[in-house]
Amino acid sequence: MVLDKTREHIRKYGWSVIGVFPDQDGGEPGFSYSVGFTHTLKHPEIFVVGLNQQTAQVLLNDLGNRIRKGERFDEPVMVDKLLREYSAAIRPITDETAREYSNVGRAALRGVKFEACQLFYPDQVGRFPWDHDCDPRIAEAQTALFEYVGEPPTGFIPGGRPGH
Repeated sequence: MVLDKTREHIRKYGWSVIGVFPDQDGGEPGFSYSVGFTHTLKHPEIFVVGLNQQTAQVLLNDLGNRIRKGERFDEPVMVDKLLREYSAAIRPITDETAREYSNVGRAALRGVKFEACQLFYPDQVGRFPWDHDCDPRIAEAQTALFEYVGEPPTGFIPGGRPGH
């Protein structure tokens, strides 16, 4: 049922967003990810960890529309104006990590290997998990699942707001 709906969304809209609930015992946070960016947009899939599924879906759909218009988020990069006036960041994850956490995505894409990235959101003062003094709850929630490729993006903006 989920697989059929995912494939239908990819055919109709170009991608779908899969939400995975957190472990009931609190072992792993919930996460969401795109399925279809690879097929439709020739772009890595994008994961977001620790946000509710509705918020994650809005963010991933916004990124999909930006990719459709020509933006690329396959390298470490800061992304302005994604979270209201706050910046977000994108960082590639390893192929093994993408494979481990994308069962529905792999099935929907019929086993096609795909690259993936993670979207990161800042803490209340605009710091990301790799920044000094990032709120540890925000840092831990976003870095609990994946292994990363390369260095994080640079370009900390005080307060996390572009132009401030």
